[in-house]
Amino acid sequence: MYEMSSTLARGEPSVSHPPGARDRLEAIYNAHYPAIHQYAARRTGSPDDTADVISETFLTAWRRIADVPENGRSSRGSDHSS
Repeated sequence: MYEMSSTLARGEPSVSHPPGARDRLEAIYNAHYPAIHQYAARRTGSPDDTADVISETFLTAWRRIADVPENGRSSRGSDHSS
């Protein structure tokens, strides 16, 4: 499928992550990469800009992995199931 870059997968040495953080990020990446790629590609129109958006998105997720909900749902925003 898709692979995270080895730099992102290794993480940043100065950042402390909870146990299992790398596995969580890989699961998030595999689940959401296609949708994020499509969204970014439609908005940017440039392969390089699309790649930048994707990189920034997953880097932010990695840096804030402890804040990412376990069930994949955000506590912010609206619930579209109603």
